Amino acid sequence: MSPLTDDEVRKRRDAFLEAESHNPMGIHWLSFCDPHKEPGGQFLGVVVVRERGFTSALMFAHRMRFNPGGVVQGSEVPTEPVFERVLEGHFNRLLSREEAVRLSEELWAAWKEWERYE
Repeated sequence: MSPLTDDEVRKRRDAFLEAESHNPMGIHWLSFCDPHKEPGGQFLGVVVVRERGFTSALMFAHRMRFNPGGVVQGSEVPTEPVFERVLEGHFNRLLSREEAVRLSEELWAAWKEWERYE
């Protein structure tokens, strides 16, 4: 399989964005790392944004200069009020390792509590 041309990449991106445009707004956790750095130094940060999908979340992070580069993995966070409260004050900025670890622990605790009553 040959690499995609710039035009093919743009067409695929635009197709993803078109598909996402029909989604409700969601919460996206974007985790960035540099796999070429030494272990322990690969983490670059986490960004939490509200967008309609992964592609639009990543583009928003890049446009707003929250994207530190490297590779990214994303997860959608439920938009339930319990998670919104945990995430309050953490949207739209690059989080440090310490902030991301603490926040993920708080989200996990909220998840377990929410799951119990769901």
